[in-house]
Amino acid sequence: MSEIDRQFAEREAKRIAKERERRERFDVAMAFLRELYESDVKPSKTLVTHEVDAQLDENRLLLHRR
Repeated sequence: MSEIDRQFAEREAKRIAKERERRERFDVAMAFLRELYESDVKPSKTLVTHEVDAQLDENRLLLHRR
């Protein structure tokens, strides 16, 4: 394997590792957001009183005032 091939392989391995770590952090954050939504936001009577609709959409919490 040439030096250039070795360097590209090392960079690709680092990129894959960073992407895996990023995905793990994302999954932890999404689990937290789902738990927050289910336990606090969804059953909130205060949001209903203030006419705020809440939705959990893929990877974000949406709040919309009617």
